[in-house]
Amino acid sequence: MGLQNFFSGLVARPQLLVGGFFAIPYYITPGHYVYEGLVTALYYDSDNLVVAERGSPYETFLVEQGTCNMTVFQPCTGTASEYVDYFYGG
Repeated sequence: MGLQNFFSGLVARPQLLVGGFFAIPYYITPGHYVYEGLVTALYYDSDNLVVAERGSPYETFLVEQGTCNMTVFQPCTGTASEYVDYFYGG
């Protein structure tokens, strides 16, 4: 159960697991397929707003995508669909 939780993307982000030693357990434990499928299906094309914290990697992602402007002193917001796309790497 611990391996499923760790390698499904609940504890560690999927982008950190696909290279090196952790690639083998990541691909042989099926939990990440189930978890990613559920989250992707739930938030596909969702317009719910997600607020990015200042200095977070998600905020950097929004700035690179052009949906957020760092010169304005307002919090960066994206949609839940964009956040899922960012979290799973596309």
